[in-house]
Amino acid sequence: MAIKSEGSGTNKKWVTLVLHAENLELRKDPGQIPYHAYKVLGFESTLVTYYYSIEKGRSGGAQPPSEDSEKIKKDYPFLETEVPGLKMHFLPLKGRKRFYERAVFEYLKINAKNIDVLNLLHFGSENIFYGFIYKYYNPKGKIYLKLDIDLDFYNKTERIFQIAKLPIIGKWIEWIIIRFFFNLVSIISAESSAGLMYFKNRFKPPTPKLILLPNGVDEDRIKALVPVLRTFEEKENIILSVGRIGNIQKNNEMLMEAVSTLDLKDWKVFFVGPIEKEFLPKVERYYEQYPKLREKVFFVGASTSPQELYEYYNRAKIFCLTSRWEGFPLVCCEAAYFGNYLLYSNKINAFETLTDNGKYGTQFSINDIEALKYLLMQFIESTDSLKIKTSLCQEFAKKNLTWQESIKHLIPYL
Repeated sequence: MAIKSEGSGTNKKWVTLVLHAENLELRKDPGQIPYHAYKVLGFESTLVTYYYSIEKGRSGGAQPPSEDSEKIKKDYPFLETEVPGLKMHFLPLKGRKRFYERAVFEYLKINAKNIDVLNLLHFGSENIFYGFIYKYYNPKGKIYLKLDIDLDFYNKTERIFQIAKLPIIGKWIEWIIIRFFFNLVSIISAESSAGLMYFKNRFKPPTPKLILLPNGVDEDRIKALVPVLRTFEEKENIILSVGRIGNIQKNNEMLMEAVSTLDLKDWKVFFVGPIEKEFLPKVERYYEQYPKLREKVFFVGASTSPQELYEYYNRAKIFCLTSRWEGFPLVCCEAAYFGNYLLYSNKINAFETLTDNGKYGTQFSINDIEALKYLLMQFIESTDSLKIKTSLCQEFAKKNLTWQESIKHLIPYL
């Protein structure tokens, strides 16, 4: 079923196809791209996905689409608050046939002719197939492929298709299919310069179709929720880390260990985000081993709203992400926009794009706790250089890491 709201007044229609879009995804690129295609570019935009309940999310699996508007508001509250004007179409559960979703095939078969731009996220065999179906039924339509590229995944994946047992034959068939798909696509964007170069070198797409389009924040939404950004002097001496606390990917133990033996002086550390149940005993053991840190290191749990999360960024001076792997995290854009100096592990592939090649942030090795301790100690001892760095970081983010600016990169191709 489709959720209709005030339209954009244009006849051109944009569809973003992301099958796993739960409520939280509306604040990320699956929701923000079609929303800003509507808001900035003037399309009538629809996000096509399966239906997920807010209680269970993606872990609970896709649900039959609801006809109850109140239930939809409950399961997708961000539809009204974060992406007003964006439509959603929830697909029925019809199962898979070989390598594709029956519901997607049927949706494109019926609606392709009325879609001016089909936006696909991720480069893989399934989306290639959907692109073929779309162009078959609408040869004049345009495909926008957003890579959302995970370098670690692609480095471990030798083939996009598993076509034949004979590797040489399978490799050539895959190459022909990919060439044909690239001919059908109007534009391909990567979020980071590292991802752009990797994709260009490995898959050899037509260079004129390939662009850098960073993820970003919704600047208008931030201004509505946080009218005044704190100056450096108004900020607090806070080191902030945001994410799924205790998740193996986030590697929060590294920052915990780094600050455990530092003289934090008047600095504090905040871990903001839902805390994994299995991680809670580690937190208690941490406090038992370092009892003085109960007043210095805080695990605050999940924020109740975007506004609450933004206030943490607004208060903080340093943002630290110790992840074992990341693509292009939204939290990094948010931190930069609020003038947090960025400390990132060397496993964050978008480091160069997020920091303008290291001008507005510093990278440390995932295996080097001493290096992280040294960086933190420098800023704790003296904030003189930090003041200049945070101001430049914020200025860079406002020019380069907002959806309002990024989405405009698509205009010449649409």
